[in-house]
Amino acid sequence: MKSKRANDKQLLLKKVKSALTGQLGAAGTKQAGLFCDVFFKRVPLAELNHNTPDNAASMVINQIEFLKQRKKGSVSIRVFNPEQARDGWDCQHTVVEMSNDDMPFLVDTSSMVMQELNLGVHLIVHPILNVERDTGGQLKSILSKSTKTSIKESFIHIHLDKQTDRGVLASLETQLQSRLVMIRTTVADWQPMKKSLKRVISEFGKDAPDLSEKVQKECVKFLKWVDDDHFMFIGAR
Repeated sequence: MKSKRANDKQLLLKKVKSALTGQLGAAGTKQAGLFCDVFFKRVPLAELNHNTPDNAASMVINQIEFLKQRKKGSVSIRVFNPEQARDGWDCQHTVVEMSNDDMPFLVDTSSMVMQELNLGVHLIVHPILNVERDTGGQLKSILSKSTKTSIKESFIHIHLDKQTDRGVLASLETQLQSRLVMIRTTVADWQPMKKSLKRVISEFGKDAPDLSEKVQKECVKFLKWVDDDHFMFIGAR
């Protein structure tokens, strides 16, 4: 049985989808509705209550426009103060949005950048989208579930303390871009390093014939523990 809070949230989302239909027409609502379901799934009811259905619907339309073009292996970032006249929606906070290939460490790293710049974070939403794109990176469709032709993409939406200094906005975007490039490099190397570790585990002790069986077992046990996602690999030799 659904709680009152869950029912209230569903009612609000129905109003947002109704507003989407009013802005896009019935034919254009399907994709926006799918995105709406995924994006708002973990957004707290209190946060939804801060928004009008029309403003939330306009935000969704603007976000899909942002997602329309992105090639695999690249990241799209925007740091901005939404304006009704320019973006179709507004917000009391500065907004950061990032579209990227799905990979580990994206939210943690983004949060660290905000912390280093002493920027107060009010909301982080991180849906994983199932999308189809053409060879040029143009968005073809947003899907409700994964298929053979779809790819998983990370979309991060962050609300910060309002920033009006263009230098701060530009610096934040530059630092996020730099860190996310580092993450991509690290993640690309991660699986080869894991394979190297497995090889070490399987061959452990061959070059140390005098090592006692007890010590070998303890070392192998430790290495298997490391391999079980208890260590962040950023380098190996």
